Amino acid sequence: MKREEPRVPKKRSGPSSQPMAKLLAFPKPTPRAEEKEDARRERMDKLREIRIAVMKRAQGQCEAPDCHNRTLDLSLDHFMGGSGRRRQMESVENCWALCAKCDAARTANYPNAATWNSLFRVHCKRHGYPVLSHKELDL
Repeated sequence: MKREEPRVPKKRSGPSSQPMAKLLAFPKPTPRAEEKEDARRERMDKLREIRIAVMKRAQGQCEAPDCHNRTLDLSLDHFMGGSGRRRQMESVENCWALCAKCDAARTANYPNAATWNSLFRVHCKRHGYPVLSHKELDL
Protein backbone atom coordinates (compact mmCIF):
# COMPACT_ATOMS: atom_id res chain seq x y z
CA MET A 1 0.00 0.00 0.00
CA LYS A 2 1.34 3.32 -1.03
CA ARG A 3 1.44 6.02 1.62
CA GLU A 4 0.21 9.42 0.45
CA GLU A 5 2.08 12.54 1.37
CA PRO A 6 -0.01 15.25 3.05
CA ARG A 7 -1.03 18.00 0.72
CA VAL A 8 0.68 21.29 1.29
CA PRO A 9 -1.22 24.29 -0.05
CA LYS A 10 0.55 26.26 -2.71
CA LYS A 11 1.95 29.59 -1.68
CA ARG A 12 -0.26 32.34 -3.02
CA SER A 13 0.44 35.93 -3.69
CA GLY A 14 -1.89 38.90 -3.15
CA PRO A 15 -4.17 39.76 -0.22
CA SER A 16 -4.77 36.14 0.75
CA SER A 17 -1.06 35.70 1.46
CA GLN A 18 -1.27 38.13 4.43
CA PRO A 19 -1.38 36.61 7.90
CA MET A 20 -4.90 35.68 8.97
CA ALA A 21 -4.74 37.88 12.09
CA LYS A 22 -4.09 40.93 9.94
CA LEU A 23 -7.04 40.09 7.70
CA LEU A 24 -9.39 39.66 10.65
CA ALA A 25 -8.23 42.73 12.57
CA PHE A 26 -10.92 45.33 13.11
CA PRO A 27 -10.32 48.84 11.86
CA LYS A 28 -8.92 51.30 14.35
CA PRO A 29 -11.77 53.05 16.20
CA THR A 30 -12.55 56.59 15.17
CA PRO A 31 -12.02 59.43 17.64
CA ARG A 32 -15.82 59.77 17.96
CA ALA A 33 -16.15 56.09 18.87
CA GLU A 34 -13.45 56.52 21.50
CA GLU A 35 -15.27 59.55 22.93
CA LYS A 36 -18.52 57.58 23.13
CA GLU A 37 -16.75 54.70 24.86
CA ASP A 38 -15.17 57.10 27.37
CA ALA A 39 -18.59 58.67 28.09
CA ARG A 40 -20.11 55.21 28.57
CA ARG A 41 -17.36 54.30 31.03
CA GLU A 42 -17.97 57.51 32.98
CA ARG A 43 -21.72 56.79 33.16
CA MET A 44 -21.05 53.25 34.35
CA ASP A 45 -18.61 54.49 37.02
CA LYS A 46 -21.17 57.03 38.23
CA LEU A 47 -23.89 54.38 38.32
CA ARG A 48 -21.60 52.01 40.24
CA GLU A 49 -21.00 54.73 42.88
CA ILE A 50 -24.76 55.40 43.13
CA ARG A 51 -25.49 51.68 43.50
CA ILE A 52 -22.93 51.28 46.29
CA ALA A 53 -24.28 54.30 48.19
CA VAL A 54 -27.94 53.22 47.84
CA MET A 55 -27.24 49.63 48.92
CA LYS A 56 -25.25 50.90 51.89
CA ARG A 57 -28.17 53.17 52.86
CA ALA A 58 -30.67 50.28 52.51
CA GLN A 59 -28.66 47.94 54.78
CA GLY A 60 -30.27 44.85 53.22
CA GLN A 61 -33.87 46.05 53.64
CA CYS A 62 -36.36 47.04 50.95
CA GLU A 63 -36.73 50.85 50.98
CA ALA A 64 -40.40 50.95 49.96
CA PRO A 65 -42.16 52.41 53.03
CA ASP A 66 -44.85 49.69 53.23
CA CYS A 67 -42.40 46.80 52.82
CA HIS A 68 -39.93 45.53 55.37
CA ASN A 69 -38.41 42.57 53.50
CA ARG A 70 -34.85 41.94 54.56
CA THR A 71 -32.88 40.40 51.72
CA LEU A 72 -29.51 40.72 50.08
CA ASP A 73 -31.21 40.41 46.69
CA LEU A 74 -32.19 44.07 46.29
CA SER A 75 -32.40 45.81 42.95
CA LEU A 76 -31.62 49.45 42.25
CA ASP A 77 -34.67 51.34 41.01
CA HIS A 78 -34.16 54.70 39.31
CA PHE A 79 -37.25 56.68 40.22
CA MET A 80 -36.31 59.34 37.67
CA GLY A 81 -34.78 56.84 35.24
CA GLY A 82 -34.71 57.24 31.51
CA SER A 83 -32.46 58.63 28.86
CA GLY A 84 -31.36 62.04 27.69
CA ARG A 85 -31.89 64.75 30.30
CA ARG A 86 -33.38 62.29 32.78
CA ARG A 87 -30.24 60.17 32.72
CA GLN A 88 -28.27 63.22 33.87
CA MET A 89 -30.54 63.45 36.91
CA GLU A 90 -29.59 60.02 38.28
CA SER A 91 -28.41 60.39 41.86
CA VAL A 92 -28.54 58.74 45.26
CA GLU A 93 -31.49 60.97 46.09
CA ASN A 94 -33.74 59.63 43.32
CA CYS A 95 -32.80 55.95 43.46
CA TRP A 96 -33.94 53.37 45.96
CA ALA A 97 -33.30 49.69 46.69
CA LEU A 98 -36.35 47.47 46.25
CA CYS A 99 -36.95 43.78 46.87
CA ALA A 100 -38.02 41.64 43.91
CA LYS A 101 -41.72 41.85 44.83
CA CYS A 102 -41.75 45.66 45.11
CA ASP A 103 -39.57 46.08 42.02
CA ALA A 104 -41.98 43.99 39.94
CA ALA A 105 -44.98 45.95 41.27
CA ARG A 106 -43.23 49.30 40.66
CA THR A 107 -42.28 48.28 37.11
CA ALA A 108 -45.89 47.31 36.40
CA ASN A 109 -47.21 50.44 38.22
CA TYR A 110 -49.31 48.20 40.44
CA PRO A 111 -51.64 49.34 41.95
CA ASN A 112 -51.02 52.69 40.18
CA ALA A 113 -48.42 55.39 39.55
CA ALA A 114 -49.92 57.75 42.14
CA THR A 115 -49.31 55.16 44.86
CA TRP A 116 -45.65 54.82 43.90
CA ASN A 117 -45.28 58.61 43.73
CA SER A 118 -46.62 58.92 47.28
CA LEU A 119 -44.40 56.05 48.52
CA PHE A 120 -41.37 57.74 46.99
CA ARG A 121 -42.34 61.03 48.69
CA VAL A 122 -42.40 59.22 52.05
CA HIS A 123 -39.01 57.68 51.24
CA CYS A 124 -37.56 61.11 50.37
CA LYS A 125 -38.91 62.71 53.55
CA ARG A 126 -37.50 59.84 55.64
CA HIS A 127 -34.00 60.51 54.28
CA GLY A 128 -34.27 64.31 54.04
CA TYR A 129 -34.13 64.43 50.23
CA PRO A 130 -36.00 66.93 48.06
CA VAL A 131 -39.35 65.51 46.99
CA LEU A 132 -39.91 65.18 43.25
CA SER A 133 -42.35 62.97 41.42
CA HIS A 134 -42.61 62.35 37.70
CA LYS A 135 -45.52 64.79 37.30
CA GLU A 136 -43.75 67.56 39.23
CA LEU A 137 -40.85 67.63 36.79
CA ASP A 138 -41.00 70.15 34.00
CA LEU A 139 -38.86 68.54 31.29
